[in-house]
Amino acid sequence: MLNNFENEPFEHSIHRALAKIYLQEGQDSTALAFYNASQGSPFLDAYTQQQNYRDLSDYNFEKGNYQNTGAYLDSLLSLMDGKSLEAKKLQRKRDNLSEIIRYEDLRKETDSILHLMDLSEEEQLSFFEAFLEEKTARAIQAKKTEKKGSPIAFFNRQKSAFYFYNSNLVEQGRQTYYSTWGQRPNIDFWRSSNVLRTAQVTEEEEKDATQVTEVNVFVEKPENFVALLPKGEKAKDSLINANHNTYLQLGMIYKEKFNDLQLAEDRLQHLLEQLPQPKIAVQGLYHLYKIYEIENPPLAEQYKARLIEQYPETAFAKLLLDPDSYSGEGIMTPEKLYTAALHKFQEQSFTEALESLQNIEAAISGNEWAPKVALLKAHTLGRIQGIEAWKKELTQVSVNFAASDEGKNALALLQQFNDTLPQTALKVYHNYKWIFPFKKSDTEDKEAFLKTLKNRIENFQPRWKVSEDAYDEEYIFIVVHGIRNQNDIDGWLRQHKDWASAISQTNNFVALATQYREYMINKNWTP
Repeated sequence: MLNNFENEPFEHSIHRALAKIYLQEGQDSTALAFYNASQGSPFLDAYTQQQNYRDLSDYNFEKGNYQNTGAYLDSLLSLMDGKSLEAKKLQRKRDNLSEIIRYEDLRKETDSILHLMDLSEEEQLSFFEAFLEEKTARAIQAKKTEKKGSPIAFFNRQKSAFYFYNSNLVEQGRQTYYSTWGQRPNIDFWRSSNVLRTAQVTEEEEKDATQVTEVNVFVEKPENFVALLPKGEKAKDSLINANHNTYLQLGMIYKEKFNDLQLAEDRLQHLLEQLPQPKIAVQGLYHLYKIYEIENPPLAEQYKARLIEQYPETAFAKLLLDPDSYSGEGIMTPEKLYTAALHKFQEQSFTEALESLQNIEAAISGNEWAPKVALLKAHTLGRIQGIEAWKKELTQVSVNFAASDEGKNALALLQQFNDTLPQTALKVYHNYKWIFPFKKSDTEDKEAFLKTLKNRIENFQPRWKVSEDAYDEEYIFIVVHGIRNQNDIDGWLRQHKDWASAISQTNNFVALATQYREYMINKNWTP
């Protein structure tokens, strides 16, 4: 059929039909070649193009090639009406792949950079020399493919002696220029320096006014690529940690979301071979144990024994040693565990909330609740240990769960910290706090004092309010709010002389509202 010239307008459909037949027979490579031939046909119609993209996305998804699946879905969606029900379904499928695609890209990127950093400088230069040669060869081949079959190809052959009629020489010249000068703007005196200045007239300014902008030119030479590589042990350690976390996240996503146990095993096995930090290694061992628990119990027991032996104090080891304590009366569902910890946080029982979060990390590792628990833990540590601990934990959340909403929220909070002006610039001098610190262990004394103080405050100063604020793991503050003048405190004490001795025995102090805020944020109050 393909040899019959009368069927030429239908070659895209014939190629597609042959591709489907070969795919059913298990001849994948031949089938893919026919799909590509169908897509490259000049007679290709929109309907056949959409069906080809759909088949190719389904094929790659079944094979576990999720990045290719995402690319084909992107191409398919660009041809569809975004408001249609089918397009919305495909968009949801594409969105579900975003996380895995991002982590796979990050895995390849960090793997490549770490490999290059392990090479000697001579090996790095050789690598980039080969890269630039290959880049030039690909560009020349692309030009040949573009020119092949062109109606003017015959005439070009006759003129090939002239430089600009020879596409190979033109492409080689272009690559030589880039390797010597880089991609420079088209302006006068373009060879004067590596950093050029270009004048740009803006619409808002007068005609003779100019805005000067610096243009950094990158020259494609091996030594310049080598100079871009991260330097130093600190930078390398940071890349290694990011790489290890990426492999862990991929293993958990393949296991939990896609049920692709083969890819999950591959990523987690590679992770353990790299000897990661204990916090990451213990999770890798736990998830490998869960993968093999049904299919290969003896191997699962090996991972279990290794985890318990090497990391006996972790929540994962405790879960494996005493699973019954984690599964009583259905309280082990991730949602209930998270909700219980959140309730403690909202009640300002931060220490108890932190203990709960640390205990459930093993139970929720790898599922959709893990980033929620990590973000709540960051907020809890911030309330206990201050803003520096908060920033550190938020950074971990933004890195470990970068593709999730919680990771994006953590990154946004970090950006807010950087953009916020110092609080000292916003001081208000007529808003005071009267603070009574109590140790958490002094529960009875604190409750009795709080009850009496509330009754006396409400009767004398209805405008004042009393709260109980957790300060850190050791102290709780009982705080009187709404004080506009410090003399009001002296007046209140004169009215309550019978209780003045009890007040004097407490380690109370008065602070501006902004000072109190600083104490709570930075945890810099000292008893």
